Amino acid sequence: MTDTTTPLQHTDQQTPTRTPLFYGGREHHTDQTLRITNPANPSQVVGEAAAASRDQALEAVGAAKKAFLPGPL
Repeated sequence: MTDTTTPLQHTDQQTPTRTPLFYGGREHHTDQTLRITNPANPSQVVGEAAAASRDQALEAVGAAKKAFLPGPL
């Protein structure tokens, strides 16, 4: 059985990492976040991820479509 707690032991003494949204080639910070927990120990928060609003989600979809539209190289 794999020990899933070993890579996360260092988080006990650190503030959880806060990860922003990233789309359109830049970071987007939000006030709302989602807690990321250690699956082996759900009470252990190992990070926070930015939670997108509806408008931010639509912007991200638009940026992805623009990035993958055919065009000159």
